[in-house]
Amino acid sequence: MIAKLTILLLVACLADLALRRAPAALRHLMWTLMLVCSLLLPLGELYAPRIVGDTFVIHTSGATGRIVAEALSTPTKLNWLIAIYLTGVALFLVRLTLDILAANRLVRASRASSLPGVLISDRATVPFAWGSIVVPPGFENRDAVLAHEAAHLARGDVWTSILARVACAIYWFHPLIWWANMRLRLEADRACDDAVLRRGYSDASYAEDLVEVARSLAPAGLAPGAVNQSQLQVRVRHILATGVNRRSLGAAATCVAVLASIAVVSPLAAITQRANDPVFRVGHGVRAPSVLHKVDPEYSQEARKAKLQGTVLLSVVIGTDGAARDIKVVRNAGLGLDAKAVQAVQKWKFRPGTRDGQPVSVQATIEVNFRLL
Repeated sequence: MIAKLTILLLVACLADLALRRAPAALRHLMWTLMLVCSLLLPLGELYAPRIVGDTFVIHTSGATGRIVAEALSTPTKLNWLIAIYLTGVALFLVRLTLDILAANRLVRASRASSLPGVLISDRATVPFAWGSIVVPPGFENRDAVLAHEAAHLARGDVWTSILARVACAIYWFHPLIWWANMRLRLEADRACDDAVLRRGYSDASYAEDLVEVARSLAPAGLAPGAVNQSQLQVRVRHILATGVNRRSLGAAATCVAVLASIAVVSPLAAITQRANDPVFRVGHGVRAPSVLHKVDPEYSQEARKAKLQGTVLLSVVIGTDGAARDIKVVRNAGLGLDAKAVQAVQKWKFRPGTRDGQPVSVQATIEVNFRLL
């Protein structure tokens, strides 16, 4: 899952570079689609092998060929990692909920202005869009600023902002997800800046308004219209630049972007999927596989010269065909012994595990001991 997410976000970064001369609205759509895809990636895991029950370990020695199966409990370290992850998710989702509630309270406490859809709030420090356009006193007559916030409302940037925050909560440990959130917000503001300039406002006067607004602290980070001072210089350069593509996003470009996202995500979601092929662990009516044919691992020349002895721990799935697949090194020994252990286990033949008398795929851990005699 983490590898898939990383690949997806790296593809998005490359696409962002490739689209640097495209309209900001297209780059914003691309980041939105990638964040949506990141949230959909876990759904693909529903079709991946499901692990049910307890696992077991096979001890084998290249010297004696001894094989013993025994129960293996879930590592405590893994439980702690899961607990830390879920705690992080909960904290970020709570923060998101509090920001939404705070924004709603601020809007409800605002008073109506002479302009339809524009509210005035003494608690707001900068204009922002949240269902309505909320401005501090004195900003209700700044047409360019109001046009920017109206563009946020028309584009639905409130919802993409919430979506990005949800993605950050789910993948809070991944630095690229925070980068994606930052790029999404920047491109949303650039797209709205372009919408303002398309309406004929002066780029110089609009940039001055933006700088004046940015002198105040921004409200809650959830509001898509809030000016981010760290991105102010980037936006001002974008506003004052010549030859920038400021076109709005048409239906054809939107369809192409959606199809391109599907083309990227579909192969990622399909990786390692085995529909209707649950993987069981020994226990609760599941009987362990047994080894029918075993090939002893060979020593690598490097390990033999170094007189290295050690144990390689492999995680495998023993399929209904009696072959070991999905072999992963859990604990290595080094000097080529890991590869030798994998090569040997790939040649093993098992009697498949059973559940209610029917062959099933079973999760196993194989411990390969290398001892010099």
